[in-house]
Amino acid sequence: MVIIKGVDSPVFDLYGENDLPHVVNTAQQRKTSINKNKLSKQMIIPDANHFFNEKEEEMINTVKVFLDNVNNEEDQIRTSSIVSLLDTPAVTCGFGW
Repeated sequence: MVIIKGVDSPVFDLYGENDLPHVVNTAQQRKTSINKNKLSKQMIIPDANHFFNEKEEEMINTVKVFLDNVNNEEDQIRTSSIVSLLDTPAVTCGFGW
């Protein structure tokens, strides 16, 4: 069963250990469906409920780390693509020069 279909962007599936039963029971299905993107990740916050009550700081820090990692990885991909482009012969045209 594919839960997240047609999503190419990295997905961060974050849920609490004491989350709603449906959220906990479908965690493996969600993990399987996001594994197509190497930047996607699933994490669980221990002792957190569905609303992350009293775990807000941990939830925010966890999301920040995920986003920072995705941004760093995408920067590396972009940088290597630019270097590849610079190593490739190209034809340029100057207009009006």
